[in-house]
Parts: sequence; structure tokens; C-alpha cells
Amino acid sequence: MKTNKQLSVAVISALLAGTCFAVAPAWSQTMSDRIQDGARAGTASHPGTPNPDRIKQIQQALKDRGVYSGPVDGVMRAETRDAIRSFQEANNLHVTTEESMDDETRRALGIDQ
Repeated sequence: MKTNKQLSVAVISALLAGTCFAVAPAWSQTMSDRIQDGARAGTASHPGTPNPDRIKQIQQALKDRGVYSGPVDGVMRAETRDAIRSFQEANNLHVTTEESMDDETRRALGIDQ
């Protein structure tokens, strides 16, 4: 009985240690590594608040390419998210979740990181 208990403790300890090694890379990322521009605030892709200057840059780039006709005001609304999706579809880019913007879309729009 004592041997089984010791074995169980050893197995659990090994599993916990392995879990720590598996999630350590995610812990080492900075917030900016995990945020996708254009993602709605409060989502997994963007847990913070939206950056109005960045959104203005996105809106202007979309407007310059003729897929956005709304105001360039730094507010991420449905019209901006729809324009991101339209741009991605028209340019055979991966349509991102939550109408967010990935690196590929930013490059296609000519937006710096």
C-alpha cells in the first residue's frame, strides 16, 4: 500500500511538472504578442481596450483600397469589421475570427506592426 501511494505521488508530480513546461512558452509571451489588431476588446485575441490610433490607421488603409466608406474615427464598429472581412475575402487572405486582423492582412494593407 505504501508503495502504491509513493508511486501515485511520483506520477502526479511528474504530470504537474510536465504541465508547467507545456504552458511556460505562453506565459513568456508579452501582451502585444498575443493581441490581434482589430480584434474586439474583451476577447481572447484582444483582452484590453482598443487603440483608436491603430483603428484609424486600419480604417484609412481600408478606405484607400475602396472597401470601407465609413468615418476614420478610431471606433471599431460592425462597418469596420465587415470591411476587414471583405478585404480578406477579396484578396484571398485567411478570414480571421472575430473580424480581427492577422499579420498577413496587415502586410496586405501596408500597415506596420
